[in-house]
Amino acid sequence: TQTQPSCQKSRAVNMTAPRHLGVDDGEISRILPLAFLAPAIVEAIVEGRQPVELTVRKLVRLKPVPALWVDQSRALGFPAI
Repeated sequence: TQTQPSCQKSRAVNMTAPRHLGVDDGEISRILPLAFLAPAIVEAIVEGRQPVELTVRKLVRLKPVPALWVDQSRALGFPAI
């Protein structure tokens, strides 16, 4: 029977994987919050429909990323979703 790894072991593996790929903690902390962007915002960016003033720099430096999608839209210059 296989056993699942302990939480501590899993956490250690997960934390070393980005470092192994050459990604530092600072970059992870800037990019990770983008996983919680509203789907409509992600779709607009992928399709090239983001506001002109929305740059990569502005996106990764948005601190904190608002929890509400409507607030995200406002902060990033999108019309209300």
